[in-house]
Amino acid sequence: MVYENIIEATKHFDNEHIIGVGWQGSVYKGELQTGQVVADKKLHSLQNGEMSNVKAFTSELQALTKIRHRNIVRLYGYCFHSRFLFLVYEFLEREA
Repeated sequence: MVYENIIEATKHFDNEHIIGVGWQGSVYKGELQTGQVVADKKLHSLQNGEMSNVKAFTSELQALTKIRHRNIVRLYGYCFHSRFLFLVYEFLEREA
């Protein structure tokens, strides 16, 4: 997946696409041009624009590239960009 596709799918990480917020970051739902729906976990940035939790980001990335289990969503990709750190996951609808 290309960086620009994720930015476009989330409308530059607009609040209307937020589906969850945690202490590390926010999760956005985005639909790619192909129609595939993904969940994008974007880490919060600090006041000065620096990224927080880079170590947590890399740890999560390393763990998810090694783990294969039917109950864990697939990691499709990631972005380690100067402006954004985000992980791109398979999107699963909640069941009631």
